[in-house]
Amino acid sequence: SSGINAEYGRNRRYKRMQELISEGVYFSDEEMRERDQKLHYQMIGQFETEEERDAKVREKLLGEEAKFSAFLLHQSDRQDYLDSNMDEQEEEEEEEEDEEDLIQSGNKEELAEQFKQIMMDRVV
Repeated sequence: SSGINAEYGRNRRYKRMQELISEGVYFSDEEMRERDQKLHYQMIGQFETEEERDAKVREKLLGEEAKFSAFLLHQSDRQDYLDSNMDEQEEEEEEEEDEEDLIQSGNKEELAEQFKQIMMDRVV
């Protein structure tokens, strides 16, 4: 009975993931970052240029009502994201040199695809 329930839950999560993928929501940069900040930063975020980050901020703010408070909250979240990942990265740098070499060897598109695959594997 519990095996059936586990399989039902897995199938439900997979179906919902497929719906979100078809809507273009599941793998949006913002959703991926929220799903796993550390992994997103390791595979995608650390390779983004300042211009790319700024463009994402502008795009997000244009999608929302352009309120100053929304801008401030986003800037605060962005700084927290960068700070937490920089601190963790410095602490783990020595332990993960081989892994970082592997991650850095790919281009941004390949890394984004690897990230998507990892996230899909977690659902299923």
